[in-house]
Amino acid sequence: MFLTRILAVSVLFVPALSFALEPPPSSASSLLPQSFAAWTQTAAPTNTPDTADAAVLHEYGLAQYATANYASGAKRITVRAWRFADATGAFGAF
Repeated sequence: MFLTRILAVSVLFVPALSFALEPPPSSASSLLPQSFAAWTQTAAPTNTPDTADAAVLHEYGLAQYATANYASGAKRITVRAWRFADATGAFGAF
C-alpha cells in the first residue's frame, strides 16, 4: 500500500518537475513577438537591460530581458519584458 502511494506520487511529480526545469528561450526575439494585434516591430529587440537598476535585477534572478519598439500607423510604443528565474524574484523586483 505504501509503495503504491510512492509510485503514484512519483509518476505525477516527475513530469511536472521536468517541465519546470526547462530553460527559458535564450534570445530576445523569442521573448517578444514580431507583431501583435495591429502592432509590428520596427527594429530587432535588444537584450541588454538599460536601467540603472540592472545589477539589482540580476540579484533578484533576472533571467532574460528584451526591449522592442512597435508601430501601428503613426502610433509608437516601447515594450520591455523581464523574465525572472522564479516568482519570488519577480515579486522582489516589483
